[in-house]
Amino acid sequence: MEHRKAVARPLRHARDPPSAASRQQAGSGQRGDPESRCGSCRRRVWRRKGSIGLSSIGLVLVCVCVTLVDWFGGKVPGGVGAKPITCGSAIYLKHADTGFKLFSAGINWGSGSGQQAVTAQKSDEADRSLLWLVKEGMNLPGCHTGAPIKCGDVIRLEHLDTEKNVHSHAWRSPVSGMKEVSVFGSSGVGDVGDNFIVECGDKKAEVWERGKKVALKHEGLPGYLRTTAKHKFTQANCPRCPILGHQEVAVAMVSKPSSDDYWLAYEGVLISSADDEDEEEDDSDRKKDKDEL
Repeated sequence: MEHRKAVARPLRHARDPPSAASRQQAGSGQRGDPESRCGSCRRRVWRRKGSIGLSSIGLVLVCVCVTLVDWFGGKVPGGVGAKPITCGSAIYLKHADTGFKLFSAGINWGSGSGQQAVTAQKSDEADRSLLWLVKEGMNLPGCHTGAPIKCGDVIRLEHLDTEKNVHSHAWRSPVSGMKEVSVFGSSGVGDVGDNFIVECGDKKAEVWERGKKVALKHEGLPGYLRTTAKHKFTQANCPRCPILGHQEVAVAMVSKPSSDDYWLAYEGVLISSADDEDEEEDDSDRKKDKDEL
């Protein structure tokens, strides 16, 4: 595979708390088109043409100067969790406690913001509606493609199928009454309500690793991205809707994460930097030279 190096740009760390203006902006998402929703939820009559799917991920990766791509659903050197989650990677985000995966599709909330819904779905399929692109936070410098995401970094998660970012604001969620979660924006551009801080479950960890627990703290509210088996969509609270059996995803306004707030990155497409690959090649060359001696 041809090696191409991306231009190195630093990923900014979370330092200062958000301003009051930022918090207000985070809750100021526009309500969705009432024609695209009904009751608790309704499928959109139309879908965006040219949505990014699994078949076109290769093209996306070429455009961002990918240097090394790992399909990481199977065995890898070092075992599960050995590789860091990196800027530009597409991941499946699985809830640590229930095993449900973060999901979105062409369905809008029928209450609250009216924006495109985010839920957690029980699925073992490689579905593009479950894939999320990891990128730098809104209004922060672009991150180096393939750079590990560090504990404490501010990120956004872009839904690959609809090019909108995971978002939260002041609207109440439909089942639990916590803060509603949606996907928001257009072509990957939203607002500061899309920013989440990566808090690693292992306090000694330096980077977010595959298969290791992280909590995602909303920068503006603040609170943690949560799902739980107690808050499901049923015939009682969402009759005949297309997300029956899904779990609600919301932001819980708590100061510390609980077991309901931890997530794991699995499978998907993991991008490594050219520097990492060069180091592996150098190690291989040194071993070869030693063997020849």
